[in-house]
Amino acid sequence: MAIIQAAGIQGIKENLKFLPPEEKDIFEMTKAEIKRKKINTLSKNLKEALELFEKSKLAKETFGNHIFQKIIQNKEIEWLKYKKAVGKRYEKEVSPYEIKEYLPVL
Repeated sequence: MAIIQAAGIQGIKENLKFLPPEEKDIFEMTKAEIKRKKINTLSKNLKEALELFEKSKLAKETFGNHIFQKIIQNKEIEWLKYKKAVGKRYEKEVSPYEIKEYLPVL
């Protein structure tokens, strides 16, 4: 929650504006169309998200260096565990491993 609040405050301070909503299915768009419309997508997996997180000045400032490093360490362990259990079989869909590991937590 702290990072969401920090991001919101940063957005207010920097007067960031939302892009208009996109009604078309982005998975049916070409890469050029997605780029032209300036559409950003979520990371495709935990590893990609972690790489972005590690570069985040906002995350490091919000959590402090110790917690920031611990989050990275924990997510690296989680990623290795996932890759060992799943491999590349479920890159575009939810795996049985994810249902077993994460659904009970929700």
